[in-house]
Amino acid sequence: MGDYGYRESSSPHVNLVWWAKIDENSTYVDAANEFWGLSFGEVAVGGAVTATLIGPSIVPRTLEMLGGERAWGVELAAHVFVRGLVKSHLLGELSPLETDGTWFELAGIRLPIPDPDGLESLVDVLLRQGVLVADHRVASALSSEPGQWSERTLHRSVAETTGMGRKTIEQLRRARTAYALLQNGMSLAEAAGAAGFADQAHMTRAFTALAGDSPARILAAESSPFESRPSPI
Repeated sequence: MGDYGYRESSSPHVNLVWWAKIDENSTYVDAANEFWGLSFGEVAVGGAVTATLIGPSIVPRTLEMLGGERAWGVELAAHVFVRGLVKSHLLGELSPLETDGTWFELAGIRLPIPDPDGLESLVDVLLRQGVLVADHRVASALSSEPGQWSERTLHRSVAETTGMGRKTIEQLRRARTAYALLQNGMSLAEAAGAAGFADQAHMTRAFTALAGDSPARILAAESSPFESRPSPI
């Protein structure tokens, strides 16, 4: 893949900021995840700049990367979304945004294309302008403190915000937790139990559906569909 890195954010509205420089043509499989995001890129030939809205996904996504490209982006917290979009229609989508190389347009608002250090400030601006919305009911639903809202309200809020159900997001998080436990040396059976799966077979089915392969094969591979995000433990 070349040089890829990320850092976690102190902002409650940002999951992480990432950047990449691609050495040669390659593909990377990214595990299914519940996060919306924005990415920007500079192509190798001509230096044209791109802007893309990244939707969450319930299946693994294969990313095609061209040598010489440079890219950077922000992954939003799970309770932050773009106002006015039909979320379920954009699951798994990489939607190009209008741009002239210096600005990009999202939900009718034009803003300067940020550098990697300006991504969190961009999120703050989009929140103030109402382009992005932080739904605190969803934050509560996805935490261990559900707050004052009913279960029905929380389930509906999660589906409307992310485009996927609360149980699906819990499954995604279990898979990431299990991968981290396996990386720390747990056996397959131990990791399955500790992460909340019914058994090892249940974990294997989840890994295959969400990351494209079995736990054993993912652990043996040179790169992992889970490695583009920090460990949850």
